[in-house]
Amino acid sequence: MKIGFLGAGSLARSLGALGARCGHDVRFGVRRLRADGFVVSAREAAAFGDIFILASPYSSLAEALPPLRRALAGKIVIDATNPVGPDWAPLPLDPRQSAAEGVAQDLPDCRLVKAFNTIFADSMRWEDLNENGRRISTFIAADDVRAAYAVAGFAEGLGFDPLVAGPLTHARYLEAMAHLNIALMAQKTVNTRAALHVDRGGD
Repeated sequence: MKIGFLGAGSLARSLGALGARCGHDVRFGVRRLRADGFVVSAREAAAFGDIFILASPYSSLAEALPPLRRALAGKIVIDATNPVGPDWAPLPLDPRQSAAEGVAQDLPDCRLVKAFNTIFADSMRWEDLNENGRRISTFIAADDVRAAYAVAGFAEGLGFDPLVAGPLTHARYLEAMAHLNIALMAQKTVNTRAALHVDRGGD
């Protein structure tokens, strides 16, 4: 599968490394090109990917997404961002809307899925994904059920334990979970290698 990213920072590189390990073809889309064969323009990465992952700072999306709208029409787009500022503090949003729902308005023709936003990039290492038989959980929210389960299959292939958490409105909860993770990290209760493992309560 071809995976395009918006961004080439730690989150994109960590997920991209997992994707490449699993045999996916990866491209990182940026505004300013670098001397790297896997880094292309954002437009090229959007056109390239069967799945396109938003992994750049949330504050950059309002400017970055509109030029990509046509290239992403009909494609699965994964919003892995969180609405935080440079100091990692939550950005004020309309309380009736998540950041992901705002992205859906900017990209109305794509199949938007919220996923991977509750996991620190430092935890997205192959050797850390499975701890004593427990895989890192990633939560998935989308209005397009088929897209949600396609992303679940993609995430499982990368080594995560995916949980489909309902419609895109539930991205509000996932973003709140990320804010809590960041707050715990900021007060040094956990570090950036911490991750959530959900016990499903099976027999």
